Amino acid sequence: MRNSNQTKYRYSTVPHQNRYLSSQLQPSTIGSSGTMSLSPRHRWCAKWILFCFTRGDENFEGLDESKVNAFIRKPKIFDKFKAFFNGEGPGALFVHYQPKDLEESEPFVKEWKGDRKPELSVSYGDTTPIKSRCCYFLRKDKVDSSISNDASLYYQEMCEPLETLRQQMTTLYRPLFAA
Repeated sequence: MRNSNQTKYRYSTVPHQNRYLSSQLQPSTIGSSGTMSLSPRHRWCAKWILFCFTRGDENFEGLDESKVNAFIRKPKIFDKFKAFFNGEGPGALFVHYQPKDLEESEPFVKEWKGDRKPELSVSYGDTTPIKSRCCYFLRKDKVDSSISNDASLYYQEMCEPLETLRQQMTTLYRPLFAA
């Protein structure tokens, strides 16, 4: 019986990579139950994702902590967050909660009607049109995922994109030009 606190090791299924991994065993992120275990920084992000989509007057029913954690544990999503924390790729990671079948021409929506159910998704901000409230994380550099919160990662929300941009321009840049 393996103690749940013992570190498991993951080996590559590609034979030529095992010789490198066997000399440098890499701790796995797979927990004792076989699911991806979330680091303190993953849990911090999950808390803010849940906060973004479960408050206010918008219709984001059905989303709870277990669904957000399950979403982050999906291998593709987990890998995207892990790469983001490691400083790879763009410096922003967007999280959307909207139907996947949206078109560019559809207006910004505050409430989903009919059978179009919203789903959580992640993008770098260049592939998914923002049709509802979304949140995003900005990183300065590499992010230490073992620390739940520090100044290396920021959380922001975007409601209506043009209004959010106006507010940011007004609060960030007006004081610079006034000086």
